[in-house]
Amino acid sequence: MNNILIRLLFGACIALLLLISQQNYLLFHSLTELFSIVIAFGIFVIGWNSRKYFHNNYLLYIGIAYLYVAFFDTLHTLAYKGMSVFPGYDDNLPPQLWLVARYLESSALLIAPAFFNRPIRYGKVAAVYTAISALALYTIFFARIFPVCFVSGSGLTLFKVGSEYLIDCILIAALYLLYKNRKHFDPGVLKLLALSIGCTIITELCFTVYVHLYGISNLVGHFFKIFSFYFIYKAIIETGLAKPYDLLFKDLRESEERFKALSEASFGGIIIHDKGLILECNAGLSDMTGFSYKELIGMNGLHLIAPESLDTVMAHIQSGYEQNYEVTGVRKSGATYPLAIKGKNVTYKGRDVRVIEFRDLTERKKAENEQKRLEMQFLQAQKLESLGVLAGGIAHDFNNILMAITGNADLALMRLNPESPAIENLTRIGTAAARAAELASQMLAYSGRGTFMLEHLDLNHLLNEMRSMMEVSISKNTVLQLNLSKSIPPIEADAGQMRQIIMNLVINASEAIGDNSGVITITTGVMECDQSYLKDVLPDENSVEGLYAFLGIADTGCGMDKETVAKLFDPFFTTKFTGRGLGMAAVFGIIRGHSGAITVCSEPEKGTTFKILFPANS
Repeated sequence: MNNILIRLLFGACIALLLLISQQNYLLFHSLTELFSIVIAFGIFVIGWNSRKYFHNNYLLYIGIAYLYVAFFDTLHTLAYKGMSVFPGYDDNLPPQLWLVARYLESSALLIAPAFFNRPIRYGKVAAVYTAISALALYTIFFARIFPVCFVSGSGLTLFKVGSEYLIDCILIAALYLLYKNRKHFDPGVLKLLALSIGCTIITELCFTVYVHLYGISNLVGHFFKIFSFYFIYKAIIETGLAKPYDLLFKDLRESEERFKALSEASFGGIIIHDKGLILECNAGLSDMTGFSYKELIGMNGLHLIAPESLDTVMAHIQSGYEQNYEVTGVRKSGATYPLAIKGKNVTYKGRDVRVIEFRDLTERKKAENEQKRLEMQFLQAQKLESLGVLAGGIAHDFNNILMAITGNADLALMRLNPESPAIENLTRIGTAAARAAELASQMLAYSGRGTFMLEHLDLNHLLNEMRSMMEVSISKNTVLQLNLSKSIPPIEADAGQMRQIIMNLVINASEAIGDNSGVITITTGVMECDQSYLKDVLPDENSVEGLYAFLGIADTGCGMDKETVAKLFDPFFTTKFTGRGLGMAAVFGIIRGHSGAITVCSEPEKGTTFKILFPANS
């Protein structure tokens, strides 16, 4: 709607000027020139005042040149026939001043594209134009050696006509360079500039044929000059006031759009702040912190940092530190998270500010912790495997030696008389050998090389059978509770080995309770295990997703610290004064031999819970 009104108003002005030209040509000429002078001066004002904000110096060069164009157009207007401002000069003076203005204008449009990507020393440019202007004024007003352009009664001179054609050639070259450098312009502005140059070319052609200063071709030429300056007004002045970021250079707007796109696509948060006050940020910061864009703008950025990290952040801001460093961030919910920060001091909209990049390290820290966990698990598995091979080899060789000892002891007993005093010694040898064989059996169990008699086994039935034996094996101050699931699937297991696991863990639980009153709770059940759960079990190399029957044994005893839990299943590790350190190693070996898994949860003074998983038999 506004554009339509402006066009209607412009059309009305043209009609009014046409009417005025028929009644008073001098007034028409003055109004026409005044229009172009005001626009030329406006171009200078916009170009000069925007020089700090554009890396592209096209507009600044045009602005400086048009200031001098406005000056000579003003002199041309004052010198026009009938104005009587310069007594002693004839009709030749206005065309001379006109030619100087048009040479300045056309050469400026030709040279300006050279400053698209080149720095400009505007002081030197102004000095050159001042020198040219001074030389032109001297040759016209003082030395009066400037070539004659118009002779009353005869019309235009050859010099004037040739100059107009030369100016048109310069303008055509400027139009070509404008098209060649079109990538630097907003499309709408490019079109308006091209129309302006085109109208100026027609204007110059009109001024090659008139024979009188008030002639028809002079009239048409001035109307095309109005059109030319109207288009350049639309291209530069109106665009500069209404849409300054579209002014002439689309690369500036595209640069802004690229910055916004990059900042929005960033995987982190971007902040521009001045002494902590957030001036601008991207959507990534909102996603990270939970605050909306409106909430963040104007907020003190230090509110996004945990109290324990404030001193570090403040010190880095004050020193201008530009390297990555890690702190603790705070979300809108109050939750804290690991945060990496990198900052840099820059100039933004004419002020010194600091740009900060926020990187949420939550996922990275999780990955690092997971990596450490896997490495520890791998080292643990390697250690247990090595110990298993060692224990299995020792137990196998030890068993062979024991077989020789027990065999020879039995043969010796058979040959001795019942009254022989050596019988007691041989009996002790046999008893000791049997205990050694039991020890070797535990070592074989740990190594997974023990012999299992597998059968379909109901854990609930096995526990009910063992209840009396468990009750007499624990302290009198300890209560045994069985919380058995009503229905659990059977497992493929060796009943004797299962009894060894249960008794070992129950006796350990009782010893952990000691002389204090306590409770040992045995539970059974069934559960579906996925990889997220199985990654925390021991051993994890044979664990596959699926249905598992579990056996849980929990006590309210003294508990264990993390260091003890880490070594719990190592052979020969014990916390007991008289222990051999093979009980838990055997438990672990039996579980591994049954493709099972175990988890341990223990804290000092809070007790211990073992959960043993066995693949459910379908």
